[in-house]
Amino acid sequence: MSWNVITVSLQAAASMLAIAVVACLLFAALTSAAYLALNRQIGWPAFLRTAAEIFFVSLPFAVVGIVAGYLTGNSRSPAVTALVPGILTLFGGLTAYLMAQGVRMALLSGIAVVAFSSLLFMGSFVGSLQRQAYDTGRASVSERLAEVERELAVQMFRKNLGLPEANPPSTKTDESK
Repeated sequence: MSWNVITVSLQAAASMLAIAVVACLLFAALTSAAYLALNRQIGWPAFLRTAAEIFFVSLPFAVVGIVAGYLTGNSRSPAVTALVPGILTLFGGLTAYLMAQGVRMALLSGIAVVAFSSLLFMGSFVGSLQRQAYDTGRASVSERLAEVERELAVQMFRKNLGLPEANPPSTKTDESK
């Protein structure tokens, strides 16, 4: 494995992690701001505590969501048929458990579900775009290889028959300049 492949893979992993962190920060800030707007009696310490709690609850789900989405989108196998029932089962059980724990935990589970779902969608979109770019590049290389092989076969056929080259290489001399 070359260092270039390792470097590209590490850059992709770092960018997915950065996207998840930034998305969770924005999501926590927006959700906490909405909470602050609805409940003006809380102060800034409660606002910051709520934002930190939302961030740290949604971050693991967001990271798992973006990685699962990326791998699903980049895969050529029908991974969606295995992924969606597993996700629905996980979040159905998690939400049922947390709703029994109280309203605050139910809201946090809802936030985690939204973070996971939105980043799962984003990851699958990015993964499918990368797969399409790879397939397009691979197809163009294989088409060019087939074209070169055909040209070589024609040249060999003409040579075996004693015919001149179909497209002789252009050789420029000082007189033809």
